[in-house]
Amino acid sequence: MNHILRFRNSLKRILVAALAMAVLIISSHAFAHEPSQSNQPSGGEREIPAAAPDLADIVPLSTELSGRLAALEKDATDLLDVSTLEKKYAEIEMNLKDPADQLQTLKDSKEYKYSKLVELREAIKRENKSFEEVNKPLSQVIRQLGVWRKEWVAQKKLWNEWQSNLLKEGELDPLKSIFEKANETIETALNLILPQLETLLRAQKRGGNIQERISALGVELNALIKDERRSTLLDETPPMFSSHFIFQFKSGELWSAAIKGPGEISWPESRLCSGPVCWLQKSGPPRLQGAR
Repeated sequence: MNHILRFRNSLKRILVAALAMAVLIISSHAFAHEPSQSNQPSGGEREIPAAAPDLADIVPLSTELSGRLAALEKDATDLLDVSTLEKKYAEIEMNLKDPADQLQTLKDSKEYKYSKLVELREAIKRENKSFEEVNKPLSQVIRQLGVWRKEWVAQKKLWNEWQSNLLKEGELDPLKSIFEKANETIETALNLILPQLETLLRAQKRGGNIQERISALGVELNALIKDERRSTLLDETPPMFSSHFIFQFKSGELWSAAIKGPGEISWPESRLCSGPVCWLQKSGPPRLQGAR
């Protein structure tokens, strides 16, 4: 009996020790995977400023900046003639007016003609092609100016950070003049880019209005042409076995053509002719009751 009791106590101690060890392992594992507070991103973190270059590199970097400005002044000259662009836009707007007025007249009269609708749609397509030819170079120039703007804004931020860091280390008069020159260079570049960019963006806005007009007219014409096709199939082509279809033969050219048709056929010679074909050749097409 004592032997059994000692065995139970030993087993209990083993189980308690094993449970404690398991809890310890699980806790340490969770702690190891938990991100530390220092590694967690914070919305209030400030961006680390760019490291200032060595003093010996400031002058070469300023000279390089001046060289970039010279290249920009050459590349940014006469990128796009805005007056010519505006003239072409005005021409497209004028060319759109006539098809738009004709379409409105058709809508007011509610007497659509398929051929006329197709003609108007082709006119709109021609103006859309002209618009694309004008608008493509405009988009390319705006994209290039945007790239240049981004580059020089980045330079402005960089030089401001360098100036703040280096001048904290001591008041060096030569450094001040170098940074003044660099800031002048950057402002000159931005003043060259930004006015052109603003002017072209205003022109692009006008182009956007023209494109909306072209799209609206195209959508409306496509819908009317689709409806006119459906109307023609349903209203103007009656079923063959209907009174409306038969009535077409009682008046007009359709009936005359139906009567004259067999007589205009080139029949075989009489000596080779036999049967119903011969009879049609000799007597002509049968006259239907009511035909005149």
